[in-house]
Amino acid sequence: MKKVKVSLFQDIANDARGLLTFAPTLGRLSAWIWLFASTDAYWILFLFRLRTFCRRNHIPFFGRVFRLMQLILYGIELSPDAQIGHGVFFVHSVGVVIGGSAIVGDKTMFLGSNTLGTVHCRKYPSVGSDVVIGAGARILDGATVGDRAMIGANSVVTKDVPAGATAVGIPARILIKNQVSVSSNSKFDSENGEA
Repeated sequence: MKKVKVSLFQDIANDARGLLTFAPTLGRLSAWIWLFASTDAYWILFLFRLRTFCRRNHIPFFGRVFRLMQLILYGIELSPDAQIGHGVFFVHSVGVVIGGSAIVGDKTMFLGSNTLGTVHCRKYPSVGSDVVIGAGARILDGATVGDRAMIGANSVVTKDVPAGATAVGIPARILIKNQVSVSSNSKFDSENGEA
């Protein structure tokens, strides 16, 4: 599958649209004010898009300036080789590191002090869309996290997490599957605690 190139301005607009889904429901104007004035997520993505634009167009000095702005202003390290989807929300940006060629899907939420990296410098992790990554969680060594999964706080993920699952612990284990199928005659089963 061939990846379609998107312009810098389309990236920036898509980030704004994606982040508005996280905005408080106070009205259209207040959502835009929230986006530009009350959250750092848009500006982090804006600097990242500028940095990757500079890298693609072989403008090294300004790419370095944008990296330093990310580090100094927001305490975040985003590799220019990483593929970061639109509308990724950094609730607390300090300590977030997305290294190498890691992949992050659209509308993923980082709760702070997270690492997407590798121990053995081989393959970087891939995170799907609409994923919530808890504070202090680490995703390492080529692990793949499926869409709508949740990673618990301080978890260390080194193996794949299926879509819709919740992973917790060190090393992370699948705790529950978020997608629960309900049969037509479902009732509470007191023996195994499932619906």
